[in-house]
Amino acid sequence: MDFADSAPKALCDYYKQFDGSEDEKNLLERLLSSETMKPVWEAFEKRYSEMFEKSYLEMIENPPDAAKITVWRKFTKAWKPSFSSDRYDASYSLPAFGLFFAYYHLSGNQEPPRQKIEKFRGISDSAKKLSRLIKGTRFDRLLPGSEYLYLDLEDERPNFMVPGVSSPPMHTVSTFLKEISKRAKNLSNKAEEEKHSQIVPNPGAKNARANFFIRLMSIKFKILFGSPRPALLAALACVVLNDDEIDENTVKSTLREWKNNRRRNWLKNKSLSSE
Repeated sequence: MDFADSAPKALCDYYKQFDGSEDEKNLLERLLSSETMKPVWEAFEKRYSEMFEKSYLEMIENPPDAAKITVWRKFTKAWKPSFSSDRYDASYSLPAFGLFFAYYHLSGNQEPPRQKIEKFRGISDSAKKLSRLIKGTRFDRLLPGSEYLYLDLEDERPNFMVPGVSSPPMHTVSTFLKEISKRAKNLSNKAEEEKHSQIVPNPGAKNARANFFIRLMSIKFKILFGSPRPALLAALACVVLNDDEIDENTVKSTLREWKNNRRRNWLKNKSLSSE
């Protein structure tokens, strides 16, 4: 593959030894072979450089403690020139690619609100029923290791706890299932409340994936750059989604529609709450 002149060297090196999924590899190839990405890479490099420079200055002005000042100054003196070295682009290009792929993956795996609500309700009902059936039987035993490992179902990711440090009590199978039922019901209720404020209310609609990616990425752009940067966001979305029809007007239109939808939903909820 021919790399674009603007492609970050660190990301090119990463591609040469890449062994991930085909989907991830295809996205990486689009990002590294397109000159459309040039302003995006430049913007991310500039922003990350500013962030590192700020951190550098803060550390120079506030070294850790008197005993470490000499070592610290030697470290920062060697570190600052690296801002302009070939190695520097790894500090922004690799995290940027991780962000792009994560949002690309999310945009292609949207779950309709109604489907999410029904899924959690089903989990809640099934877990509750199974808890009642198991309670008091030979299967209702303590779960090995449950004092160290909880499933944080609110965030849908495992939360490992350090043994011996504020460890929660162990659960039996029935009580654990009962907890799952309760949390699944909470998630179902939460999905019901949020169904009108979804980034894309109908994931099956035309351009739903593009709208989702653009709207979600606009939030990140506001954090990084202070605004959605429509032209920059359009260049990124065009390459990531492999859609040449996405331009600045597309981005402005979908963000305007999203803003209007949120405004209507806010007024609707306000009206309902005042009744």
